[in-house]
Amino acid sequence: MQKIYLFLSGLLICNVGFGLYTGNPGSPGIPEEGLFLSKESWLRIKMGYEYDHVQNRKLKVLHQNALQVKKLPKAKLTSQFGTFTASINQRLDLYFELGKTHAEFTQRLYPQGPDISYKAHSHFAWGGGGRAILVYWGDTQVGLAGSYRTVRPDLYAILVDQESYSSQKTKMFCYEWQVSMGLYQRFSYLIPYIALQCAGFQGKIRHLPSLSVFPKGYFSFKSQHLFGLVSGCGLTNQRGFDCNFEARFFNEKTFTVSADVSF
Repeated sequence: MQKIYLFLSGLLICNVGFGLYTGNPGSPGIPEEGLFLSKESWLRIKMGYEYDHVQNRKLKVLHQNALQVKKLPKAKLTSQFGTFTASINQRLDLYFELGKTHAEFTQRLYPQGPDISYKAHSHFAWGGGGRAILVYWGDTQVGLAGSYRTVRPDLYAILVDQESYSSQKTKMFCYEWQVSMGLYQRFSYLIPYIALQCAGFQGKIRHLPSLSVFPKGYFSFKSQHLFGLVSGCGLTNQRGFDCNFEARFFNEKTFTVSADVSF
């Protein structure tokens, strides 16, 4: 029990991070057995659900002369995905995901300019990635993960100081990626982890309304920071089912909940 308390305390201390969902580094070996296939099987199929909520992502404008602002103070995204995973030899997971993302961006122009909001309907999004277990030390293991996700939010309103302008021709494109290395420890059904993550979020808004606040009619943006720490915890009954919770703080407030069924 003392090992559990020490590990969980470390998670709380290090619970700062950002970027795309990392997932449990031990995912290729979780759960140990499928509903129909034993752990000796070299291939297992997993299907799951993922809910990801980004409350406040910090971004910066790439082309500063395209707007009278350097930062987008708030970017809020909520995503829901169905996931399909092929798990190979309990060492490698390859997966893809299909779902939808709802996005909102807000900013204030310098020095005392208006507030601008970009509001979008939920729109189709997709992504994919992989996770691999690199090293074993008994119940302690090290894993590597990488993933990519893209979405084209469907803007329905652009508000400048609460006054709405047409966004029928305005287009937005966003994508994000992450590479991470993590350490996790098994405590029976409980699998907490921490990870070092390098992640990026980038996008572009084009064909903006002809207003003085949009002198070029477009601008690009990206995340302010690349590196951070992530922490989370998985739970499994060792056969067929597992779930995972992950929180990321630093330049955004984010949490992700996922669950999988292994066949």
